[in-house]
Amino acid sequence: SFLTVTCKYPRKDSIALMRDIWDLLSERSNQFWWCPDGLYLPVRAFIACEPHKFSNNLHAHAIIAGGEKYRIPINRALNSRFGRSRVELCRSMGDVAGYCSKYVTKWGDGDNYNYFGSW
Repeated sequence: SFLTVTCKYPRKDSIALMRDIWDLLSERSNQFWWCPDGLYLPVRAFIACEPHKFSNNLHAHAIIAGGEKYRIPINRALNSRFGRSRVELCRSMGDVAGYCSKYVTKWGDGDNYNYFGSW
């Protein structure tokens, strides 16, 4: 799934925002991630932050593996914790690769993106 998270309160620390998003998504108490085989999803995620054009407050985009059928509960949890969010299905593997490479090459310091979970 593809996520967009726009924070209701200004966020300036990209590392902290990415960590907070991953913590919410991977929290064991979230019932929408539980599977009968005992695994908790998402398995992995790529999260990237970028500043808004005018305010420099951060918003985040993410791609998560797993949980496609849980889009609505994920969206509700993100809305409740962070503010406005949107969860969509990824259309193709090419779109995922293009998205990730865009953020990896956009800035050189690496603080604007990170990989989470089991790779």
